[in-house]
Amino acid sequence: MASCRVLMLVLFAMPPVPALGLQDEYNRCVEQERHERDGRSLGVPRACRPAVLELVRYARFRLDPPNVTCGNPSNKFCRLENEYMCGECDSSTPELSHPPSLMFDADRYTTFWQSVTWQNNLRPFIINITLSWGKSVELTDDIVITFESHRPSTMILQRSMDHGHTWHAYQLYAKDCLKTFGMRSASILNLSANSSLKVICTEVYSSKFPSKEAQVVRFEVYKRLKLHSGPSQQDPATLYNSLESNRVLRNFFTLTDLRICLLEPAIWGDFVDQRNLNKYYYAISDVQIRGRCQCNLHANECEVGEDGILGCVCQHNTTGRDCKQCRTGVWSRGSYLPYPRGTANGCTAPKYGECICNGHSSRCSYIDQLNLLVCVSCQDHTRGHRCQECQQGYYRNVSAPINASNACIDCACDLFGAVHDHCDDSGQCQCKEGTTGLKCNQCEPGFHWHRGCQLDVCDDGFLQCQNGGDCQGGRCICLPEFSGLRCERRGCHGSDGALCHSEAARSRLAPKRVVAAAFGATFALWTWDFGRRSR
Repeated sequence: MASCRVLMLVLFAMPPVPALGLQDEYNRCVEQERHERDGRSLGVPRACRPAVLELVRYARFRLDPPNVTCGNPSNKFCRLENEYMCGECDSSTPELSHPPSLMFDADRYTTFWQSVTWQNNLRPFIINITLSWGKSVELTDDIVITFESHRPSTMILQRSMDHGHTWHAYQLYAKDCLKTFGMRSASILNLSANSSLKVICTEVYSSKFPSKEAQVVRFEVYKRLKLHSGPSQQDPATLYNSLESNRVLRNFFTLTDLRICLLEPAIWGDFVDQRNLNKYYYAISDVQIRGRCQCNLHANECEVGEDGILGCVCQHNTTGRDCKQCRTGVWSRGSYLPYPRGTANGCTAPKYGECICNGHSSRCSYIDQLNLLVCVSCQDHTRGHRCQECQQGYYRNVSAPINASNACIDCACDLFGAVHDHCDDSGQCQCKEGTTGLKCNQCEPGFHWHRGCQLDVCDDGFLQCQNGGDCQGGRCICLPEFSGLRCERRGCHGSDGALCHSEAARSRLAPKRVVAAAFGATFALWTWDFGRRSR
């Protein structure tokens, strides 16, 4: 099965959004404080953020494959629990049409999107639904997906923080987690503050014999946040302190895109009924996602721009859709805590010199202990107080100026042939014994390549293979009844340095597992062997 793929764009019409403020401890971006000597009122920057929104109203959605909505041409579908109760989907008739926009309309329970059925020869039956905001948003409450059909047997909820370039799992859903994803089933009740960001597989929302009354699938955001609210899970101050000190915690609930990967529809029992594939399909009536614009504590308003995408109304001399850049001046680190303790990460006038980062950063910070102005968050694999050096594992591209995006080049040292992953200024990696080449991916004479360069055990002259073995590339290829480095032992044992001619028995496994990367770890995605599971 292919991983969740890049999806075709279908725009969702968004209503105008008023500039909204938040009436709590974060609602003011500037706090007026009276000067002690002359009584003048001074504006002091404070950490602030916008109000909570129904984020689906401001998203653009896309489907993959793009032609998976039912009704074009019209098609028949039946109930899973009763194959004789059937209906028709027809996009040319409003009453029988179920377009994707009905997942996000105001009528949450009587209108719905519906896919084609498994009768349409989708093998496997995978559909991806992606919501994109064009900027960073942060979740404040549970993600709730309401199905008009039975809840799927298998699905994954994923997030992206870089507009869909990379994806990380939020949660896995299956009726048998161990069999499907190689993970034990768990629930939010199994988590603690130390494990609140763990990606789990849950069987709570999937069943071998699904019920039509059970239609809701959740990703529990609120309960995860409560785990950081003190022993009683009721203390906001403790949560603020956790968010202040734990950047990973803040980032876990921040995303630019959300993807719903529908991997298998509800199936009654263990087998797919090939005689009536019209009863297998997906249908979603509502998606609820509550959160706010991520403005890096520099805005208490968020509004739709001329391009139809949400953007922060930035203060504190910041700019950008997420208020991540300084208009002018130097970036000063503040606090996530609310007023009066918290202060925003502000942009102030350069008191200690000009912020020069060679085009790889727009922010600087002054370090009192060193009396030094340093660049913050150097990009393009650069480092140094002016982003003038390359990170470990990269070397300076002498053909490009220091302010170019390709000023630093990946050393690309071979994993098996090099001592480590960094190189000298010419790009030469440090090679292991017997290995040579710029990237340490070639062997010196007398060595052969096998996960690095290994000393030859045979040649065409003095070092010959025994018992009829054949020397190929410095290794002995033994006859089936012999093994060992030079085929000196009777019996095939698969010793290092020698190859046996016996073929490993292969069995046809179903289901198959496909490994995919997510959140820095690996997990298995499901691919159904349709013929093996059919009856």
